[in-house]
Amino acid sequence: MVAEHLETVTCPEDYARAPGWLREAYPEMFSHPWISERLLLHALVFRAGELFDDPWRFDDLVLESLEWLQPLEQLLSQ
Repeated sequence: MVAEHLETVTCPEDYARAPGWLREAYPEMFSHPWISERLLLHALVFRAGELFDDPWRFDDLVLESLEWLQPLEQLLSQ
């Protein structure tokens, strides 16, 4: 999830360790009992906003969402 104007100069690998850094720096953010649900809601709201911009991308957005939710769930289950 990067700004559109930065998509050409970044890649997912640039951000692979960011969730771990956040978890280490802000453990209280990750200790909330409903953290998974809160993050899922945030992800859904983000994706819903993208659908307003381009509703014909629904299938692509669902697949992309599943791809980036899996690593997030793994991080939360640690």
